[in-house]
Amino acid sequence: MTEAWDRLRTAAAAGRDGRGESVARWAGRGLTSCLDQGAVSGVNFSVNVLLARWLPPAEYGAFSVAFALFLFVSGFHNALLVDPAWVLGPARFLDRSREYFRKLVCLHGAWSVAASLGIAIVALATGEASLRRAFYGLAISLPFLLLLWLVRRLCYVDARPAAALLSSAAYALVLAGGFFLLRHWARPSPFTAFLVIAGAALAASATVAARVGLAGGWSGIRKDECLDLARAHWSYGRWLSVASLLTLGVTQLQTFLIAGFLGLEPAGAFRAMFNLVQPMNQVTAAAALLFLPNLSADYGAGRTGHLRAKGAWITAGLVSLSIVYELVLVCFGARLSRLLYGRRFAAYDWLIPLLGFMPVFIALASGRSLVLQAVQKPQHYLIRGAVTGPVGIASAALLTCWTGLGGAAASMVLTLAVSFLVTQWLYRRFGPAG
Repeated sequence: MTEAWDRLRTAAAAGRDGRGESVARWAGRGLTSCLDQGAVSGVNFSVNVLLARWLPPAEYGAFSVAFALFLFVSGFHNALLVDPAWVLGPARFLDRSREYFRKLVCLHGAWSVAASLGIAIVALATGEASLRRAFYGLAISLPFLLLLWLVRRLCYVDARPAAALLSSAAYALVLAGGFFLLRHWARPSPFTAFLVIAGAALAASATVAARVGLAGGWSGIRKDECLDLARAHWSYGRWLSVASLLTLGVTQLQTFLIAGFLGLEPAGAFRAMFNLVQPMNQVTAAAALLFLPNLSADYGAGRTGHLRAKGAWITAGLVSLSIVYELVLVCFGARLSRLLYGRRFAAYDWLIPLLGFMPVFIALASGRSLVLQAVQKPQHYLIRGAVTGPVGIASAALLTCWTGLGGAAASMVLTLAVSFLVTQWLYRRFGPAG
């Protein structure tokens, strides 16, 4: 008994995992990660609420469509740059992380400029004036928005959640000031809103650039080295990028279909209701930011037992929170809508409980999906997308056309439920042996 107690005390006092991270340090990092994700999520949530209150419904609908396009495009950016960095960074480039980060930013610059040009071409072909201006604003702001996403992820790859929190604080402050000026000195619109968001993202990225080694040393970056890194990321991220295309129907296609079939005003109302489920989704994203590098380190060190146990605990915790959150939405969703939007979208409050099932299914798949990423099985994205993509696209098209907004919401929930079931099967097939 004494010997077992000694081993327990030794484990509790150990440093970082296989180098053993202390409980106190992990608790601190966990709190910092939650604060960071909460800051960014809270600011983005507030931006959507303010724009829903300030803009005419049709203009908020245009912003919603442009934002859905941003999320769709950002899926490819995540697949080719951000997500591979979470896994390959700790596993392959830990001893030369600064050089690796600079090359990633160079790749980001080339990728995002090309994406912005594509969005500008889409804007030129758009007949609706408010939607066209929204697309122009997105085209200008895209490189800066995605740069912030990348820099914040690099903070976590470098085990610096405090730096990510600093960037989030800077983002919040600059964005608050920008929206204050926009409200009182200019006319809020989707175009000007995207410009303000882009300025805040650039300022936030600059705030922590030095902390992750991006403040100097750019002259040593060679084109051939960047191309080699692009190939390494592609070998991992190709599965994710195809999956991003296949999973268009999960949460973005519905917005496009609503705008196309029902108009921009219903698209704005749908986005306003969807905003209310986003806080729980962001909690799940925060868990991924915090735990994926550590899970990858467990896999690299051969600690498959730890890996499976952590995945199970992550899932249990997030599912419990998401169920509580859904109960809150069922009981108080309509009151929350009145508080945030007044009675502007009161006719659509019935959507809130239905959309509230989305975080539950996202949480159910979360832990096992993270484990599959950590064991470097990115093809699970492709397999899952090959199943959920057709389900999402077909259900979005059919249900939105038949039943309108309710069908769009049901399509989202159905697709995420199928995604959970497929993730379960993939985990049993590709996950670490028990």
